[in-house]
Amino acid sequence: MARWKIEPTWKKSLIERMYLKKDGNTVMIETGWRWGSFECETEDDNPPNIEAGDDLWNCGYDVEMIETFDGCWEEHDMDDCDEETQEWLENFFDEGNSWLDLEEHGWIQDEAEMIIDCDPEFELLEKTDGTKPIEEESGDSIACFSCDKLVSANELIEMSGQLICPHCNEGWVEPENRPEDKKWPF
Repeated sequence: MARWKIEPTWKKSLIERMYLKKDGNTVMIETGWRWGSFECETEDDNPPNIEAGDDLWNCGYDVEMIETFDGCWEEHDMDDCDEETQEWLENFFDEGNSWLDLEEHGWIQDEAEMIIDCDPEFELLEKTDGTKPIEEESGDSIACFSCDKLVSANELIEMSGQLICPHCNEGWVEPENRPEDKKWPF
């Protein structure tokens, strides 16, 4: 089996949906993530057949989350709840409670989805023969301050006098202007 790392190519393109049930009512909690990464295996050294819009938890591969970070939004869909439950949930969330606290009130997690809402990027971590792929020399490449992907100077995009990372579309921060804890990758 080959191991692959899966990441979105655009920020804010991971949508996690959790469905919780109680007494015939269902509430859906949607969280948008700025970035994240996942891992899966394939039978051969070809990347997995995962496309924009696919649910990573139900795509035909055993996908495991490595991490998600920088939640951008959280929405609560209570359309599948009766009127009394909708009112209770609205008050519950208005009081500053988290959806994680619903379990204490008898809600049970039912289904979950992790939608990758852009074309995914695949990185081969381990080939089917157990060897690691040969890494390309980074030369004069530097890791992007926002997404940590290696970028060479000729890959940067210039827009209105600002350099932009081609991977995450964030403004480029020159190495000399970065905090001390962010260094060149070598």
